[in-house]
Amino acid sequence: MPSSGALLCLASAVAFGAMGIFGKLAYDEGATVATLLVVRFVLAAALFWMLVAGTGVARQLRALGHRDLGIAFALGAVGYSAQAGGYFAALQRLDASLLSLLLYTFPAMVTVAAIALGRERANHRTTAALVVASTGLVLVLAGAGAGALDPLGTVLGLAAAVVYSAYILTSEGVAARVGPLVLSALVCTGAATTLTLAGVAAGDLDLGSVSAAGFGWLAGIAVV
Repeated sequence: MPSSGALLCLASAVAFGAMGIFGKLAYDEGATVATLLVVRFVLAAALFWMLVAGTGVARQLRALGHRDLGIAFALGAVGYSAQAGGYFAALQRLDASLLSLLLYTFPAMVTVAAIALGRERANHRTTAALVVASTGLVLVLAGAGAGALDPLGTVLGLAAAVVYSAYILTSEGVAARVGPLVLSALVCTGAATTLTLAGVAAGDLDLGSVSAAGFGWLAGIAVV
């Protein structure tokens, strides 16, 4: 893997870890799950569209076919919204550190699925990495003790990992054809649309209950 790719993966991991901490702080300031998700993705979509316009990659949109536009939007409207919904619902029940470990079972899931689908080939290094990752998760869960694990929160966290694994595998094709900024803008727009409609329908969208500090943490989540 090129060094730049490894650094980007590490930066992504740091952002995922910070997201859970910011989410806990936002909950303490009155945010509901729906409020957090809607504000996060609306702000993130706005930021990405500004980047698309400011960096001159907006021309990529004109070159995209309707199929790729629809796939990119659906990845957010269906896949990423479900993953984020599961993750932040689990965050109400689990520590941010433990939930991050549960979510980060997705690299192993993606690897196993990619091998099963014939997209990658198994080798000794891959097998060893899977064994180490799986053993580490078992040790963490065993060390946490039954009392520290909320059953529903654990299921939601693992479900988020499964959905994110499916999202990654599904997005591989369109990611090769659509630039990262444009793809991210479309995904966030799709997620914002679904989550806003769901929040309104469930009656859980309550911007008025969030303190000023809470909106600061929500903005932080949108950025990371």
